[in-house]
Amino acid sequence: MVQVPAGTASCEAPTLVLSDVRSLSKEMHTGVKVKLEPVDVDDVVVEEFDDASSEVDANGSQPITGAEASSPPFFCARQEDQAPSRPLDDAGTDSTPSGNTGSESFPADGAGSQDDLKTKLDFQIFSATKRKLEAEERRADAEAEFYRQEIKRSMALASLHAEEQRKIAAVADVHVEERRQAAAKVEMLLEHKKFYVEQQKTEVLKRRLLQLEIKKIKLDLSKDTDAE
Repeated sequence: MVQVPAGTASCEAPTLVLSDVRSLSKEMHTGVKVKLEPVDVDDVVVEEFDDASSEVDANGSQPITGAEASSPPFFCARQEDQAPSRPLDDAGTDSTPSGNTGSESFPADGAGSQDDLKTKLDFQIFSATKRKLEAEERRADAEAEFYRQEIKRSMALASLHAEEQRKIAAVADVHVEERRQAAAKVEMLLEHKKFYVEQQKTEVLKRRLLQLEIKKIKLDLSKDTDAE
């Protein structure tokens, strides 16, 4: 590329005629293209061709004719051939068949894109695994909290059941005491019955003794009357 630094006078810039540009375009390597573009004052400063003057290059070429001088200014630029971009599928891989490639492939760029894709996939897998582990951790925490609440509930029910058992035991003790008192009363009644039976037997014996004494007295009285 012919370029003149900014701030340099046009008289100090190297001269380049259109014939040299054409000869360069014919003799350049097949991997190099000659690109003719309009002047861009922001990028480079090119040689200007004046209609009023005809300059001769340093190699002694023919002067520029009026037809050539009337053409707009151009600059030559060396541009390397680049492989046309190939479409990519949704996964980011090359969808063009290997036999239909228009230019040579660049393994370095392909490896870089594959590495980037692999890195993205690894990151997505890592993110999904992380979310899964966090969900499992939250689930485990919820289950642990549920189990703690169940243990508290079971302990409360166990304490309530123990209190009810103590109440039942106290009521059973009262019932046992009442049964003992009732048994004592029954024994006392049986003793009273036995005493009454014995008393009746004594009364019967006393009555018989009295009857025997009465008979004896009657016999004695009858004997006395007979003796008189």
